[in-house]
Amino acid sequence: MRKMSPVSDSVLQKVLTFILQPIPPGGSRFRQEWEARCRALPPETPDVLMETLSRGTPSEQEAAIVTLRYHNYEVIETGERTDRRYILRKAGAKEWEVIRPMLQLD
Repeated sequence: MRKMSPVSDSVLQKVLTFILQPIPPGGSRFRQEWEARCRALPPETPDVLMETLSRGTPSEQEAAIVTLRYHNYEVIETGERTDRRYILRKAGAKEWEVIRPMLQLD
């Protein structure tokens, strides 16, 4: 199992608050602002997002996928709703990591 590096409570709160916000439609001015805020998140953001894929709700998991892609991660979803898996790696890395969410809804 992957070990999450220590993340301060303020970083954790900042990232979790960000992914709870709706993601605006692509091509809109609001999306451009969202993308800028996304890229400005702290360097520890991917650690928080990977933990969210493991322990978050399905809607938090979806937001984490999109946000990870803006932080240079390749993310692939596999499986059905009750057997979902996320396969991911930092762009350019050779090894893939597989995360199976703890919370999966029918």
